[in-house]
Amino acid sequence: MGLPNWPRLVPRVASLLVIVTVVSAQPRPLFVADREVLARLPINGVSPIWSGGSLLGVEDSRAKAPVLYLVDREGRRDEFLFSIPGSNLVSISGIAKAEDGTIGLCGGALSSEATGTRYVALISSDRTQQTLIRTWPYQAEQIALAADGTIWTAGKITDDANTRVIIYNVLRRYSRQGQILASWSVRANGRARMGPDAAEASDPYLMASHDRVGWLAGGGEYFEYALDGREMARYLPPPGVVFGWPGETDTFNHPDPNDRAAAHVLSASLSPNNELLLCALKGERSRTWQLLRLDRQGRKWVAATPEQSGGNRLAGFDGENPVLLPSVGGLGKIHLFKRTGPPVR
Repeated sequence: MGLPNWPRLVPRVASLLVIVTVVSAQPRPLFVADREVLARLPINGVSPIWSGGSLLGVEDSRAKAPVLYLVDREGRRDEFLFSIPGSNLVSISGIAKAEDGTIGLCGGALSSEATGTRYVALISSDRTQQTLIRTWPYQAEQIALAADGTIWTAGKITDDANTRVIIYNVLRRYSRQGQILASWSVRANGRARMGPDAAEASDPYLMASHDRVGWLAGGGEYFEYALDGREMARYLPPPGVVFGWPGETDTFNHPDPNDRAAAHVLSASLSPNNELLLCALKGERSRTWQLLRLDRQGRKWVAATPEQSGGNRLAGFDGENPVLLPSVGGLGKIHLFKRTGPPVR
């Protein structure tokens, strides 16, 4: 099927770097707990993120006007509504927050006549301006706000009837005014239940630092791009680590995706200065967690913390220090960590 009026999708190819895991039994922790902030943390389909000194989350990701909330370091909470004119139902699939407070959203909307569309939206830090970009039939699943002001998304292109996916793993860059700057497809491993190439639809992470954008695809491969869209590198995940909950992935990175004793990665964060962390949960009901760090120079993953009890997920970085949340929603604590030594990238 031809795509006569769409931007040309250019596959990007780069050499694959083989990564090995070096996780010592008692690693010297790079981060230790600093303080906790008690907050109500509803998790309804969209994981909250920490950026620019506060946590951004969604109260209800499918509503006529979803509620977005912010929680700062002192636990102060602020809420506001997001709506799209003419829509009776708005869904949010991805959220982002720039250091200057600008908020990015992506998702879908349905009118009273049951006409659907897909969108990318920007909300100014003072919430007085909202920019809406309609993207159909491109469906953005994740969003990141790059340091140069561009908007990055990861998603897929479907047919006009939304009955089948034509192209998976589409990365697309927009200007703040809504102009498409570039659009290309990436060959990445996905999960069996989503299809072998559906990496963008399997809880991926699209993240931005001061000079690049990182994309952790749903199958565990990690890609880094310069701000102009040039692929800088790609990395394999730690061997034996399952990305997602048990039974949700294929055998790309683990011989038995149902192995509940294996480490399962459900969250990742890229610091402003390019430190990449994964949070691996282990054991039945995720009884322990551990942070893993990408050592780019050594081409390996190393432990950044010892294994610790409880289930947590990464929300982002407060400066150069990671912020973790409970792995389940409700009344919980925002865990602010501090670094024990200089940043290692």
